Amino acid sequence: MIYKKCTKTCPKTCDKNAYKGERCLLDCKHPGCECKRGYYLARKNKCVRKSKCHKYRITTMKPTTTPKCPPNTFYTDCLSTCISRCSDNEDDNVCTDDCGGAGCECPWPFVLNDKNECIPRNECPGYNTTTTTATTTRSITTTTTRMFETTTTVSSQQCLKNNTVFTLCLSACPLKCSDAGKIIPCTANCRGAGCECKQGYYLNRKNECVSITECINDPEEEVCPPNSEYTTCKSFCPKTCHNKLLKHRPCSLICAGAGCQCKSGYYLNKEGKCVTEEECDKFITTTTMMTTTTMTTTTMTTTTTPVCPANMVYTTCKSACQPKCSQKNKPHPFCIFLCAGKGCECRKPFALNDEGKCIPEEQCPSYEITTTMMTTTRRPTSTTPVCPPNMVFTFCKTACPSKCSERGITGCFLRCYGYGCECRKPFALNDNGDCIPQEECPNYDSTTTMMTTTRRPTTTPVCPPNMVYSLCKSACPPKCWEKVRNWCFFMCAGVGCECRKPFALNDKGECIPENQCPSYESTTTRRPTTTPVCPANMVYTKCKSSCPPKCTDKEGEPKICTFNCDGEGCECRAPFALDSEGNCIKKSECPISTTTAKPSKRRYLLYYSKKTFQSLLAYIYQK
Repeated sequence: MIYKKCTKTCPKTCDKNAYKGERCLLDCKHPGCECKRGYYLARKNKCVRKSKCHKYRITTMKPTTTPKCPPNTFYTDCLSTCISRCSDNEDDNVCTDDCGGAGCECPWPFVLNDKNECIPRNECPGYNTTTTTATTTRSITTTTTRMFETTTTVSSQQCLKNNTVFTLCLSACPLKCSDAGKIIPCTANCRGAGCECKQGYYLNRKNECVSITECINDPEEEVCPPNSEYTTCKSFCPKTCHNKLLKHRPCSLICAGAGCQCKSGYYLNKEGKCVTEEECDKFITTTTMMTTTTMTTTTMTTTTTPVCPANMVYTTCKSACQPKCSQKNKPHPFCIFLCAGKGCECRKPFALNDEGKCIPEEQCPSYEITTTMMTTTRRPTSTTPVCPPNMVFTFCKTACPSKCSERGITGCFLRCYGYGCECRKPFALNDNGDCIPQEECPNYDSTTTMMTTTRRPTTTPVCPPNMVYSLCKSACPPKCWEKVRNWCFFMCAGVGCECRKPFALNDKGECIPENQCPSYESTTTRRPTTTPVCPANMVYTKCKSSCPPKCTDKEGEPKICTFNCDGEGCECRAPFALDSEGNCIKKSECPISTTTAKPSKRRYLLYYSKKTFQSLLAYIYQK
């Protein structure tokens, strides 16, 4: 079932004749639950599919078709599997929800005696000798019998009191006026058959079924506390003494259910009471007038809003990224819609300078940094770091700085990588960490030696036959011996040449058409069944690690590795690692490298993520 503000007066049921001839209306005064779309209301308020309606079929009880039942009984198509008898102990009467077929049964508070006759429970032999349970049951019986207002039989199923309806399963906790708008925990037990209030009506103190409007207008009924009123759609963010100073309160239009909320002009205080604005101010003033430094009798005059410095305003929701002079003439930084607490912040059009004061934006100093060690246009404060030539200081370094070794790759994270110096355009970092013009970057494609004069070719490298050059190679290229493609990560395996479709790699590393791949199950070209012999300190595996241990790995720094197979072959067994020549040696024998490895001081996670996304985005742009 789902909760709806407006319910239908004729919901879809498994009984086609349940509301035949009645006018179907949409009742918005009494919200409630109804079956989801595609479900039908069955017996005992169950929602089932139409295909299962035959199991819960409700037979319409018309006076002409209802079989005649003995006195004090009524007809039902769902007999209880545990009929109440005089000999039963009510405390031990546990019953299932199964149906025992159709027939006549006793309504509560009638039970079967030894002659299978339905008699009131208080007429059972030995009933007067029972303990407190019997006394309690007798009082409930009297109340329910008065509700029926029948003498000897309730088979007529007529309720004489207004706004009541007959039911075979009385609620164990009927709703009262004092329960309006509240969540009342209640068991699903049946209190027998009888009359109860219709949907949308509540029991008042006179035991009458009245509407919620009558409950509210009745001065004897305490539905809502003082200065509050009942509503069927409470605000998701009510007005409180704490947030009354906010001119604009972001709030959703979702109803927080029915219940009591403060009237217009009243606010919730910390005690949950609805008070006026003056009472809110008195409460705040009295709590802020306490001091611990002096114990004099001088009266203190305080205001509810703190006093802010010049060009600042007080707010209960400070911006997470306030305007700063250092960010002037730069792209607007990405800012999350999050409150950074309460306090003072610059009012428009002012910005924070280096001293934390709000000054007009047009008076912000220039932060341009020249190639001459910041002697003329240096940042005015003494705390600004001095950057090397061709670098500028910034509070938001890029996550992927320009590097000679990574030219042509444009994809990058949109996030700050801390503050510091970075190359100004059009300069790039060389292997020594210096910023040089991009046209002076060495060629990394020709040889392994550093060429200082030749430029990196802008043309696409020439690939072998049936191959194409890609900035984002597949981590699992197609291979002839892998007729069934394995599950593969959507990640880049670097730049280079790979087979174009529909070609695959053969044993020689050549790309041939997939339909020309040899059969590896034949006797001539079958894949070797014996395990290949590996070099010293290596083992053969069908799933090589995508990041094998190397001597260049730094101890103590986390190493992020994908759970991905890098093909089959030989790899170092623990505790060995690969040296610069590709041999597996003990980690304790690894030479101490004097050269700096690739810059990964921040975190390996950011480094590898950056690499992957750069290649991936570049591949997308190329397409």
